Amino acid sequence: LRTSPVRRGDWILRRLLGTPVPPPPADAGSIPAEEVLGDGLTVRQRLEAHRDKPACMGCHSRIDPLGFALENFDSLGRWRESYLDGKPVIASGTLTNGSEISGWDGLRTHLHNESHRIETTLSTKLLGYATGRAESISDVKLIDEMRGELERDPKFSSLVVKIVTSRQFRYHRGHDEVQAESLSSHRPRPQGDEE
Repeated sequence: LRTSPVRRGDWILRRLLGTPVPPPPADAGSIPAEEVLGDGLTVRQRLEAHRDKPACMGCHSRIDPLGFALENFDSLGRWRESYLDGKPVIASGTLTNGSEISGWDGLRTHLHNESHRIETTLSTKLLGYATGRAESISDVKLIDEMRGELERDPKFSSLVVKIVTSRQFRYHRGHDEVQAESLSSHRPRPQGDEE
């Protein structure tokens, strides 16, 4: 029924920038799902009151500005200049470092400036998908190489080639040794061998 700057900002922070966000405290509360309520407060005003709680301030100061930058897009992705009650959309926010993100263009610029983090997140997630496991310490060098490959050749296919030619993808620790033993025990004996 309404947009959620918190969900949008959280998604950008975790899924694009690779920044973990702890779950909200049990008593965090929630904002009603309707865009317009009888109290006349906007989502921004409700979140500002919510952010005043010390337990909520740390995460929301990182999440909300990213989500507010997308407020011009309604819940269906259509462009809007105002909410249903006629109040104007204010699509901006200030990050913890003091820089302001204003609207879609400001968010795009911010994400461009954070491209190294996005490349690392993409490389990590793609490697995890390809190997079917979580990132391990032995993957750090490969992820750095993947980021370097993106800088040299910014194509998705270059990441795929880097992964499928890697040791992590071609060999599975433990699995390959068991498979090798299994193959050697099932080899046919040459004819004429008798015990």
